[in-house]
Amino acid sequence: MLTELTKLYSDQEKKYSRELYNILNTKLRIFYDCCQKIGLEPEQYHNVYSIILRGHASTFYYDRLAGKGYDFNRMVYESRCHFETEENKQQYLSEWRETTFLRIIAMNPSVSRLECLQKLFDRLQTIQRGLSESYQEDLSLRD
Repeated sequence: MLTELTKLYSDQEKKYSRELYNILNTKLRIFYDCCQKIGLEPEQYHNVYSIILRGHASTFYYDRLAGKGYDFNRMVYESRCHFETEENKQQYLSEWRETTFLRIIAMNPSVSRLECLQKLFDRLQTIQRGLSESYQEDLSLRD
């Protein structure tokens, strides 16, 4: 099973790195899906948590979590507390509020309005992942 999970995680984009817009909840959805596909049970997740990490998140794991006997939920909690700070949330919220169709058009003068609209949707969806749960609904994206 470990080999199968490692193969599924050969794409580095699936891994959590703590970089801006690299949101742990998004990476956990991928993790749960991969674990389900290979038949890994939830009580084994703590043994493979490091596979989904890269960069600073991986370093944090080996410095602060590995060998401590934490269960999976505690590892996720510690990672979230360390990397997904209030400052990050405020930055996402500011960007959410400042991202407008007119700004996208101004930043892309040679692109059609339809393409700018798609860029706006893509940008807002990326930012939305980092916002609080109250912004996760499709209505927030529409509004």
